Amino acid sequence: MVKPLHPLPEPRPRLAAPPLGATKEPWPWPTTIPIIELSRTGTMNAKLIWYLKAQAGVLLLPAGLCLLGQAVINKGSDQPWFWLGTASLVVVNTGLGLMIDSGLLRGYPGSQKSS
Repeated sequence: MVKPLHPLPEPRPRLAAPPLGATKEPWPWPTTIPIIELSRTGTMNAKLIWYLKAQAGVLLLPAGLCLLGQAVINKGSDQPWFWLGTASLVVVNTGLGLMIDSGLLRGYPGSQKSS
């Protein structure tokens, strides 16, 4: 019989959740995700809000352009297009506004210098 070059590691013991109320020791793994953690005042982290606004703007701008393209196609084929074009205008402007608000005016949280 041939001996393996690298022996198999011994299996690690499995961690099981303790019964409710059995111990007051903390879990062996983290119970919160740091970026979503609420601050002491009960509001969301400023970096998370900035990130969500920036990503929503990045997603809404092309979605509004897609709606605009569909409105143009509908107009060319004599189908109803007015409300689709209006919705595209609202979505494009919302996306631009969120991107401008998160990037140009305030920038990444923590990079601002206090005066």
